[in-house]
Parts: sequence; structure tokens; C-alpha cells
Amino acid sequence: MTGRRVDLRDDRGTTLMELVVAMGLLSIFMAIFTAAIFEMTSTTSKVQGVAESADQTNSVFLALDRSVRYATGISTPSTNAAGTWHVEYAAADLSDGTAREMCTQLRVSDGQLQRRTWVVSGSSHASGSLTSWKPLASGVTNGGAAAGEADQPFSTPTSATPSAFQRLTVTTLTAAGPTNAPSATRATSTFTALNSTAGAESSVCQQVPVEQPS
Repeated sequence: MTGRRVDLRDDRGTTLMELVVAMGLLSIFMAIFTAAIFEMTSTTSKVQGVAESADQTNSVFLALDRSVRYATGISTPSTNAAGTWHVEYAAADLSDGTAREMCTQLRVSDGQLQRRTWVVSGSSHASGSLTSWKPLASGVTNGGAAAGEADQPFSTPTSATPSAFQRLTVTTLTAAGPTNAPSATRATSTFTALNSTAGAESSVCQQVPVEQPS
């Protein structure tokens, strides 16, 4: 019985056309795969950015809620010559058993919402125990908002229903996440000073100008 002989020396391989087609298909697959990975990474970064902004918003609310709630007076929010928004409020300080006035100053500067405090001491109302500026939130983008705009960082709201107390509204626009596509979060919180009387008082806590370094 005879059969067909197979030439083991046959070295025929893939043709050029087959190689070009295979490379083309591989390129398409790699492009789809790369695009999917990029989209997943971008989505993850945006989610992280939103979470970071939400955490900052919550931190700002917790930091200010207690101190503003017991304030005895809130100044009229304003800007200085450099365009830096700031506001001050006063509260009773009983930390050492002696009733003194504790002042808190808020400002938006260099993309941060910052806070510092001091104790008003002496008959001359000089400031003592002035702390350094401490950031409450970063990535704040509405520091340059014009007076009267909805994104004005600080305001003392009025409403149709009269209030017996002063109130302070803090608005922050924060951006977090990848620099090419940051996630923006707008948060507005209104705090009521339960130890105050209605009407903003521009003379509250004016011992330390916002320009004075700590």
C-alpha cells in the first residue's frame, strides 16, 4: 500500500497578506482595549474627585457649625484691596473660666477656605493668641466671585420671614480629581448664630485686618 509522501522539508509559512490582516486585527483589538482602560481610569478619577469634594464639604460644615451656632455677632462679609473675601464672627470664650471674646476670621485665599482665631483681651481690644491660618478646604475656585453673585463665598442672608438671629451663608465651589477633567462640587451651608440679634454688625472682630500675617 502506497501513500502520499510528506516532504518534511516544506518551509512554506504565513503569506504577507495574512500577516498584514493579522496585524490589522491586533491593532484594532489593542485600540479598543486601550480606550476601555482609559475610560475606566478616567471614571475612577472622577468618582474619587467627587468623593474628595464631598469629604471637604462635610468637613467645612462640621468645623463651622458648632462655632458659628454660638456666635454673638457676625460681621458684614467684604473683600480687601487684594480682592480676598473674608468675614469675622465673635463668640464668648470661657475656656479658663473667664468670660472673654473669641474672634474667628474666615477667608478664601490661594484656592483655600482658611480660618484663624484670636482672643480679644484688655480694654484696648487688642488681639491676643492669634493663630496661624488653617485650611478648611482646598481647591476652592470661587474666591474671585463678585459681590452679589450666587457664588459669593460669604453672605449674611435675608429672607421674607424675619429672623431673630444673624445668619452666615458659606458657599464653596471645589474642584478635585484629574487636572484635565476635574470634578466640581458646589456646596452652600447657612449657619444661625443663636446668641446674636438680627442684623449684620460690620464692627464685629475688627482688631486684626485680614492682611495681617499670623
